[in-house]
Amino acid sequence: MKKLLLLFILLGMTDLYYLQAQEASEKKEPPAFMNDSADEDYKYLRDEETAEEYEKMFAQNLKFIGLNADKTVYLSLGGSYRPRFESTINENYTTEDDSYYSHRLSLHTNLNLGEHFRFFGELFHGFTSGGEERSLEDDELALHQAFVELSIPSKQNEFVFTFGRKQLTYGAGRLLDRRD
Repeated sequence: MKKLLLLFILLGMTDLYYLQAQEASEKKEPPAFMNDSADEDYKYLRDEETAEEYEKMFAQNLKFIGLNADKTVYLSLGGSYRPRFESTINENYTTEDDSYYSHRLSLHTNLNLGEHFRFFGELFHGFTSGGEERSLEDDELALHQAFVELSIPSKQNEFVFTFGRKQLTYGAGRLLDRRD
């Protein structure tokens, strides 16, 4: 797992020098990151002329990897790392003190096979120090999302069929929401 994380960081740093060389006033902002990584869309990077209009983002080479000549088949890689340190004093009104470090790591891939078929997969790893398992933060390695999406265009709408395990958002998330 550590080797995979190190490889991911090293590949992402290949574009680091571009971030300092460009002026934000001349370039458009790239599309904002979405709450759900499955909703992110990097098709604007397909055409090199269009991509030049946008400010270069960190690890852009991983966000759009064309797999054929006309770049209709492409791969997108990404992930997130969320470290956290928490400390409580006199927990539950006792003399116990508790401190622990935890992190959550997720890596995802999005394979688009043309305009109407894609595969998305996301792995998740959670770790908590201190030996005491905290069920919400600990997870050795889990398949968080994995689905195949098929879209069928029609004259007025587009029908999208999703098969597999997908994270869903329900409105504003007041009653039911995901825990990322």
